[in-house]
Amino acid sequence: MNKFNERIAIKATKYFGSMFTFWLFCGWAFLPLIPALSNYKETILYISSGFIQLAALPLIMVGQEVLGRGAEERAQQDHIMLNEQFEKIQLVLHEIRELHQHTHFLINNKINDTPEDH
Repeated sequence: MNKFNERIAIKATKYFGSMFTFWLFCGWAFLPLIPALSNYKETILYISSGFIQLAALPLIMVGQEVLGRGAEERAQQDHIMLNEQFEKIQLVLHEIRELHQHTHFLINNKINDTPEDH
C-alpha cells in the first residue's frame, strides 16, 4: 500500500508541476467571471480554495519527499562511486611517482657510469 501511495504522490507532483496544470488553474480562476456561470460561483470558489489548495498541498509535499529520498539515494551512490574512482586515481599517481623516481635514478646512474674523456 505504501508503494501505491508513493507512486500516486510522485505522479501528482509531476502533474501539478506542469505548465498544463498551470494554464488549467489559470482558466479555472477566471470561471467565476463568466456571467453564464454566476450561479456556480460559490461552488467554483469552494473547489478552488477547499479542494485544490487543501488536498493538493499535502499531496505535493509527499511527492517532493519521495522524490527527494530518491535523489538522496542517488547522491550516496554517486559518492561511493567517486570515492572508488579517487582511490584508483591515487594508485595510478603512486605508480607514476615510482616510475618518475626510478627514471631519475636510471638517468643519474647512466650519467655517472659514462667514461670521462681525458
